[in-house]
This record gives sequence, C-alpha cells and structure tokens, in this order.
Amino acid sequence: PGCGKKPNAKGLCSKHYKLVSEYGLNKDRILELFEDATCKICGTRPEGRDLPIDHDHTCCPGSTSCGECVRGILCSGCNTAIGLFKESIPAMKSAIKYLEKR
Repeated sequence: PGCGKKPNAKGLCSKHYKLVSEYGLNKDRILELFEDATCKICGTRPEGRDLPIDHDHTCCPGSTSCGECVRGILCSGCNTAIGLFKESIPAMKSAIKYLEKR
C-alpha cells in the first residue's frame, strides 16, 4: 500500500518482491510490515529507499534471513545504531544509563 510502483505477476513491485528472497518473507508478511511503515524505535516515517527491515543477525548468518527473525521496519538511523551496538541489549542499556546521568 502506498508504494505506487507497478506490481509484477506476484502482486508486488520489483523492490518489494526482492524482500521475499532477501528476508524469507511472503507477500502477506511484507504487506503487514509496510501497512504502518514507521520506525518501530523512533516513530519516524522513512521515505523512499530508506526502509530497512530489521532482523536478528544471530539467527541467520549470511546475507539472507529465514523470515522468522524479522522484527520490523526501522529508519536507517535506528537500524545503524542497533548495528553499531552489535544488537547487544546490555550495551544499549549501558548507553541509556550514561545518557540519563548527563
């Protein structure tokens, strides 16, 4: 919804269909993810190509995902931040404590 690009025979544009192979998603799951295409951390609405799909990198080593470990859509800033923290919850909690002290 809202993509505006011409769908192929599978009912998705080429960009969104690529997500099927990269993230192991089916059409229904892709439509669910993009139904409310806002960053699940900061709430911004990413525009254009800035729609990173976040997934647990410890689940599927390599360049593709099984689909089960997809968490949602993030803006590129929040997606990068999680990556820089290497998805470490203790490190992120430590950063929050640090920021709250100042």
